[in-house]
Amino acid sequence: MKTSKIKLLAAILAFGFSSLAFSQTTPSPTLGMEILKDLGNVKDMVEIPDGPFHAVENQGGGILFISSSGRFVLGGVAFDIWNKKQLRTVNDMRYAFNHIDFKTLGVNFDEIKAIEFGNGNKEVVIFADPNCMWCHRLVEETLNDQALTKEYKFKVVAVPALGNDSFIKTKRLYCAKETKPEVLLDAMMHDKTLSLEQVPNCNTSGLDKRLVISEAVGVKSVPFIVAPDGRFTTGKPRDLKAWLELGEKENERQAQIYRQAIKEAAAKLTKQTGSSIHQSETSEIKK
Repeated sequence: MKTSKIKLLAAILAFGFSSLAFSQTTPSPTLGMEILKDLGNVKDMVEIPDGPFHAVENQGGGILFISSSGRFVLGGVAFDIWNKKQLRTVNDMRYAFNHIDFKTLGVNFDEIKAIEFGNGNKEVVIFADPNCMWCHRLVEETLNDQALTKEYKFKVVAVPALGNDSFIKTKRLYCAKETKPEVLLDAMMHDKTLSLEQVPNCNTSGLDKRLVISEAVGVKSVPFIVAPDGRFTTGKPRDLKAWLELGEKENERQAQIYRQAIKEAAAKLTKQTGSSIHQSETSEIKK
């Protein structure tokens, strides 16, 4: 068990390093690079039994990591390898824990053979198991919703979350000669993967990477949906459109707050500048 966990950690770290190496954004904090260097030289690993840990921020801005029983307290620095930045506050951590950015991760959906449909410019990723009934319903309802497919582009990533039979079907979808999304989705939703003609000597390196990615981002149950703004949820939403728009409305609300703050700051600066000019002119007159 320990060996398999170490191998998985090594694969996830390697994935994190590769996305870092090929990203066009070079991480600026020297501290982050030191952390990455240390992680690359892992000597040993132990799972702390008294988890999970909670990040606590004090009034002075310091961060401590406290185990659920309060027995273990860790100090130090939290660094987000995927987004290449230090997490300095609890709000930074909260955002990082609740958002996934596939572009920053360097995920190539063509390489892992995601099944795409929809004509919009906003991407939604759905991790789905070929044996998952709720996944089937979600994909089918989305396919038939013209408003959704016009506004969003959906990427369906088949993963074997429900056991060995799911893995066989996932692999058959990956190795299929057929590339038409509608045919592949029909095979996944209606148990027709055995009828898909297979590519001889199929290279499954992309499938292996797909499994590492799903593990790394925390896909433990399906459907697992990632919105264009990086928010994610598990299970089929009652109203997918409403859930997707929730993040957009919040982003717009934050943008409005930001624009208003800039406007107020500019008005204040203009008032101060005008007052200074007026005082200067008054002083000149007195002279």
